[in-house]
Amino acid sequence: MLFSTSLFAATRSEKNIKEGNWIIGGSGSYEKIAGNAEAYFLGLGPSYFIFDQLAIGLEGFYQKTNSLSQSAVSVESVEVGPTVRYFFYDCGDWASYINQSFLHKYRMLRFSSFPGTAENGAIATTSVGILYFMSSSIASGPSLSYSYELGNSELTDIESIRLGFSFSIYL
Repeated sequence: MLFSTSLFAATRSEKNIKEGNWIIGGSGSYEKIAGNAEAYFLGLGPSYFIFDQLAIGLEGFYQKTNSLSQSAVSVESVEVGPTVRYFFYDCGDWASYINQSFLHKYRMLRFSSFPGTAENGAIATTSVGILYFMSSSIASGPSLSYSYELGNSELTDIESIRLGFSFSIYL
């Protein structure tokens, strides 16, 4: 019993944020938007540690925004692109990170009165977060993201801040 407890404690303190390891991570958030709307946001992507504490990878996100009013506006978007994550503070079972991504965004707008339109754009996002490692390979925690979106319609140059929750598996 003592051996298994000490083995579990040893594996918890050693995180897999070292060169040659992989992250498979996901995130999600729900947002109630002023003006009677709601948004769901889900993300998933793999990354590879090219150096200790520094990983590069690919992210993909899906977002759906629904109007809760009679106008029945709906927006769906898909974002895909490269990402870089650096763990800058490592203390016990906790680690904090900064993440930078530049994504291609495809958005479909639908209105109740006509079929809708599609547009392409780009979005740059910087996130900071803190993760609690439940073991050397599983972590979760809150994140705060700032996004700057460039498009090619009236909806260009949109800035947003999002509070989310992430879950990661380290291989």
